[in-house]
Amino acid sequence: MLRFRIGLFMSAVLRLVIDLSAVTPAAAINETGGSKALSAIRTDRMNLQGRGGPGKRTAVLACAAAFSLALIGSSSRATYASTIGNPLIPRTFVDCCSPYIFVEPGVFFPIPGEKVTSWAFYSGAVGSVTPLLLTQNGPSTFTVTGIGATVSAGLGLESFAFNLISGTDVVGTNTVLGFQQTVGSIEFDPTGGADGYLLGGVPSVGLTLSGFTLDTRAYSVEFTAVPEPPSLLLLGVSVLILAIFHRRLVRCAPHQRSGRRVERIAA
Repeated sequence: MLRFRIGLFMSAVLRLVIDLSAVTPAAAINETGGSKALSAIRTDRMNLQGRGGPGKRTAVLACAAAFSLALIGSSSRATYASTIGNPLIPRTFVDCCSPYIFVEPGVFFPIPGEKVTSWAFYSGAVGSVTPLLLTQNGPSTFTVTGIGATVSAGLGLESFAFNLISGTDVVGTNTVLGFQQTVGSIEFDPTGGADGYLLGGVPSVGLTLSGFTLDTRAYSVEFTAVPEPPSLLLLGVSVLILAIFHRRLVRCAPHQRSGRRVERIAA
């Protein structure tokens, strides 16, 4: 969706450039018997379209639409959130193995460059859980890229901000979700999903882990990512363009209000 908004914005800017460059020449200089006579330099409403008339108004409206689009995109980024994981429902078992690190191999975030902001899980026991982001390098090899804040789980549905502690919370092409439980909390079904688990110590950014045991468990856990703030950049550029061409509109306003032909006679 962010790329779609950028495309619309660039289309609006292109329309603006086209409208501003569409200035129709209205001068014809005739020379008769060595004497110059500027027969007419007429600028009517049609020729004023490139200088503050309807054409420029259309262009400015296009920029205003781009501005509104950027504003909406930046103020409602959660509307375009990407979520990976399994449905947050009660399941059959609670995994009490600790301090295992769990991953969901092959389940990648759909849009690289988004930022993980929150995560949630269904808890069947009181304990503590740490959210992880990892890059999958192979079927059972992963590198830790981001570590969120450890949370204390209660019972039932739990939802938390990711709260990056180290590394990055921006996802890449092969980023998968992961977590480490010091005491088992997150519920799972023995089939219906894809997971990998590895007995590990304290994860650190840049640490490559291999030898995961791959299974078909489905854990009730989800991670949510949203677009990064470049939409705010679109908003700023839109405001700048509107300010520049509003100033030019003000300068051309007297010609537009009169609507009369402007004639100049040169000797």
